[in-house]
Amino acid sequence: ATYRGMGGAAGGTMGQLYHLANQYCAKFGTCQDGPGGTQGMAKANVKTYTHFNAGKRDLLDGKCDLAESSLDQAAVAMLIPLVQGLLYHAYELDLFKEQREVVQGEAAAFLHSVLPLVDSCSQGNAAMVYNQIKVGHGKLASFEAIKFSIESQYECLGITCEDIGGIRHVSDPTTYQKNGFPCGGAFNPGDNAGGGDSIPDPAPSIPVPPPISEYYDATEDGVTHALAIGLPLLSLLAVAFVVCHSYMKKNKDSSGKEFDSGDDTEGSSSPNDETQDDLKVESLQGEML
Repeated sequence: ATYRGMGGAAGGTMGQLYHLANQYCAKFGTCQDGPGGTQGMAKANVKTYTHFNAGKRDLLDGKCDLAESSLDQAAVAMLIPLVQGLLYHAYELDLFKEQREVVQGEAAAFLHSVLPLVDSCSQGNAAMVYNQIKVGHGKLASFEAIKFSIESQYECLGITCEDIGGIRHVSDPTTYQKNGFPCGGAFNPGDNAGGGDSIPDPAPSIPVPPPISEYYDATEDGVTHALAIGLPLLSLLAVAFVVCHSYMKKNKDSSGKEFDSGDDTEGSSSPNDETQDDLKVESLQGEML
């Protein structure tokens, strides 16, 4: 249940690795049925369930060592759709020029699911694949470089060129996309007599605005932006405080006149004092701004 998920019947698109395998086998010609092996259940799923059942029998018979071996072989079969997903999205980025952020994100997700296993085989090849397709570099990915780096580690990973297959032509599933044929001689040029290994004119790529990092570096300009907004705001607050204080002082002086016993000359502020207060406010405003 954990492997299959809750996607319903075989061939569904919801769920986990089981459904990913069925999805990508149609793109790589590694399904059980249909032209070019593009329909039905993925051969990777057949292998996985074969090892699951073998492991179950081994456990029931108390053969723990054999059960562990079956588990390891099932894990290898589960790797197949992950490698296919990585190669397919790398192909999209490079040759289809489909470079939307969602495609880059999908490529990065498959990359990080496969990368630790490739690294255990060859750190150099893992670094090559990572630098080609890591987040933010998807637009510069080279499908050929990624394909070669992954394929050279198939034996170490326990999979074969036949397991992975090749990227089938979008309009003729009996042929392969340009540069998308299988490795290791699994590609038969005779299969492409009708124009195989050629790629149709790709659909116009959807324009994508540059990522925000191309406009500014938020870590460097954030302080500048904060100062540009904060200093004028603080200046306005300071001016408002001074004006309010001056206004309250004037009100206090005028209140004193109302309750004065009668000596207007001593209890009132002179016009010159008001003028001086206004000059102080204007001077402070100039200094703050």
